Amino acid sequence: MPHLIDFYEDHAADRDKFEILAFHDATAKTFAELDPKMEPHIKGPWGGRPLPFPILMDSTGETVEKYGIRAFPTMLLIDPDGKLVGEATEEYLEKKLPPIPASVRVPRSLDRNVTVYFQDPTLAQAMDIVAKAAKVPVKADPEALKAAGATLETKIPLQVAGMISTRSALELALDPLGLSFKPTDEGLLVIQKPRVAAGTALSKPQEACAKRIAERLKQKASFKLEGVTLQALAERFEQETMENFVLDPAGRMSGAIDPKTTVRGEARDEPLGAALDRILGPLGLRLEARDEVVIIAPLRK
Repeated sequence: MPHLIDFYEDHAADRDKFEILAFHDATAKTFAELDPKMEPHIKGPWGGRPLPFPILMDSTGETVEKYGIRAFPTMLLIDPDGKLVGEATEEYLEKKLPPIPASVRVPRSLDRNVTVYFQDPTLAQAMDIVAKAAKVPVKADPEALKAAGATLETKIPLQVAGMISTRSALELALDPLGLSFKPTDEGLLVIQKPRVAAGTALSKPQEACAKRIAERLKQKASFKLEGVTLQALAERFEQETMENFVLDPAGRMSGAIDPKTTVRGEARDEPLGAALDRILGPLGLRLEARDEVVIIAPLRK
């Protein structure tokens, strides 16, 4: 659905050529019932954005039955005469509409949600994963890699699987190598990280995600850790909170974080973030909400 929102917004100038209608199934009978169901999606994968196109209620389930819907979401294409063409994809619709100039498409891609799966990739693999997910070319400046002491085969100690913005995915992968990126007319270019940061302002998706993570870490929890590894701890709380927990790549590269380090401790009805900070503190570690994930990072000196 986030990609469909992006598609609708990208083609605002072509609205005379198509329209999107969303039908909600019979699990909600009224909009009063629907609104609470939508809220978690708006705050989560939709990046704080409600659906920009009309929503119709299929309160009886008749529409779902007549169109033979078996899975959600299902996207059907209906022609101007009202005839059902069949199932469609965004890629198919893109070919039927005027192309979006790269100068517009590339900058927009930075704050669009993408699904990434990083399991200690090489730089080349990380760039390829982001390029395919964001549907924009990602290339590296050879001189920037040389200056940073990196190559396309340099391993990035980063494990994360989930939906985050293109911007955050690249920042997580490139920052530990001393690299950054910039949009160009042809795509995204990996460059050397500036010695002086240009600014620390968060993008809207990052800001919304940081707020959501902060609220989640304030929720009270009870748990007991009996000699689990840092990696297992990250996986456990990722499953329990539905937020990505990541061992800081820069910390892993410097040796300040070892995924196999064991952790012991417990909490009884106390805020999750405070409890984990208390347990991780003696190991020289702390929690940090950054780049739309929860980072387990070294304590700042």
